Amino acid sequence: MSNKKGVKALVLLIFLAIPLYSNAQVWSALGNSVDDGVYSICDDGHSIYVSKGYSPIRNFIEVWNGTTWDSIGLDCGNSPRDLVFFDGKLFSTNCENGLEYYDGTSWTSFTPRTNPSHIQVIDSILYAFGGFDSIGTIAAGSIATWDGNLWHPIDTTKWYATITGIT
Repeated sequence: MSNKKGVKALVLLIFLAIPLYSNAQVWSALGNSVDDGVYSICDDGHSIYVSKGYSPIRNFIEVWNGTTWDSIGLDCGNSPRDLVFFDGKLFSTNCENGLEYYDGTSWTSFTPRTNPSHIQVIDSILYAFGGFDSIGTIAAGSIATWDGNLWHPIDTTKWYATITGIT
């Protein structure tokens, strides 16, 4: 008798789980497609932004307004690769002047010019990594953090020692 109850409970559990599983597998389009491929996607808590490939009309970054995709109005002069929001600004790699940020009005580049391979925000810290020996005016071995005013190198020798110390 208890075996029948167990089988019934299992059948009921499977029956209830099928709709959850099937809904989790469905992808939906977000408006009309973004042409020229998407390199990066990020959000500012309200809107979704994408960077895309070459475009003859130079709208390399588009924003989802809830209904359609629109250009942000002013591109960074190249096809950006990574996009992140940090400190209320949209940061992008691979702009005309390397790493730049957009404040909603204009693009600002860093001096001297730098173009890290990637950027990422982790725990409210902006990381730039890959492809540079210095960033801004500091020496940095391909990884640094930005605090909103200054770049800071990260001591990667600690990581190397830890990783190579594993046997």
